[in-house]
Amino acid sequence: MAQEQRDLSLSQRLKKMVIEERTTANSLPPEIKGLITRKLGNLSPSSLSSLGLVWKDAWHDIRTTRFESIEFVDSSTSGRRCWQLLSLLRSSPNVATYILRISVGSEICMGCRLGKRGGPGKDRKWLAEILVMASRLEALVLHNACPALMNDVSDELGFSSLRAAFRTSLVQSLDLSDYAFVTPADLLEFMHEFPSLNRLRFNSIPKRGAQLDSYLWQQPLPRHEQVTSFTIGYVSTIDVKFLDLVAREPILPNVTHFGLLPPSQLNFLPVVRRLLLRWPSLIQLNLPPSCNAFYPGQMHLQFPSTLTTLFINIDCTANPLNYWASTLYNNETVGRVIVRFDYWMDRLISRMPDTDAIARFDDALADRADYLDWQDVLIGSKRHTRDVPLQTARNWVCAVFPKVAKKFFAGMPSEPMSGVVYKGPFASRCNETVFTSIPSYFTT
Repeated sequence: MAQEQRDLSLSQRLKKMVIEERTTANSLPPEIKGLITRKLGNLSPSSLSSLGLVWKDAWHDIRTTRFESIEFVDSSTSGRRCWQLLSLLRSSPNVATYILRISVGSEICMGCRLGKRGGPGKDRKWLAEILVMASRLEALVLHNACPALMNDVSDELGFSSLRAAFRTSLVQSLDLSDYAFVTPADLLEFMHEFPSLNRLRFNSIPKRGAQLDSYLWQQPLPRHEQVTSFTIGYVSTIDVKFLDLVAREPILPNVTHFGLLPPSQLNFLPVVRRLLLRWPSLIQLNLPPSCNAFYPGQMHLQFPSTLTTLFINIDCTANPLNYWASTLYNNETVGRVIVRFDYWMDRLISRMPDTDAIARFDDALADRADYLDWQDVLIGSKRHTRDVPLQTARNWVCAVFPKVAKKFFAGMPSEPMSGVVYKGPFASRCNETVFTSIPSYFTT
């Protein structure tokens, strides 16, 4: 009996030692907690504050993450949150050094609720003070901004204070989301308010300004030689006209990184061909998928010799595969090619994709890419898995791209798991499986 009690006591002590030595989230070293916190930047402020109560030794990293990106987007709370942040910065100025990005909603940008006492006019002055205090601010996002309103000379609405803050800021990246386009001159002059600006990204409001007099597109316009990164949508008439203007006139002469935002139902290949001539020092080109009907008869793109990174988004149909095979073969080797390849499970059942076009693209990609970042997206519905096993559909890519698989996917698992990124010496590969109720013929 005594021996049994001793054995039981020893077992309980060993169990307690194992539990005490087991690693928990709370027992992680502060450095690991800091790395985890950096990945949680999309948590709400209240969630980050709650985490800070538990991980007190990671409080500095949590506070830094909490203030790196500030949003005043919700029209019902943006003014109050703006005032709360300003009050905090006035009492603790060092917090302002954590702010790297600010996103501002349409109420402050466009001037809604102007009749409300202490409304957007006050909000803009508060925002201006925050911008001045945020000495490390890098990126500014303005929703529904209208530079024409910024020309208000009185400071009753706060626009003058904002302009003064823009001129003294170190903002390098400007994102104009749903930009209220008036004239190209307004946009280019507005960009001059940011002396350190080198990255521009914008979408215009669809159909706004489509009937502008032609002289407004032909008058002399200011140049922005410091802008090296330019991203734009290609959806509205204004997007088309502005990009045509950029290709025709040297208003953004030194762009080295260019991208088009998806989705686009317009044929962007002709204007991209002209832009490549405009920018002989282009380093990176990022293109969305284009409608299959636009590819036949199109001349291939001629890349500048400086291009090191190419991002293309294609599917398993013949037109884009043939076009990009021809384009790759008619250019020098590209250091890094990023491919998103979409294919549909029902097509593997009902009709196989064009094997000749796939073979041509397989040859060209293996021959013209030094490093490949590959993402294949399998699209289907769960009823399709009764006809084609899911893993068989995922493995289909390696089977139909044998040269790409041999050169780039060697050493990677032949049966990829969805959402897992596999890396090798010359490539990375990721499969994403998307289940949808929409047949593929609606997505082409």
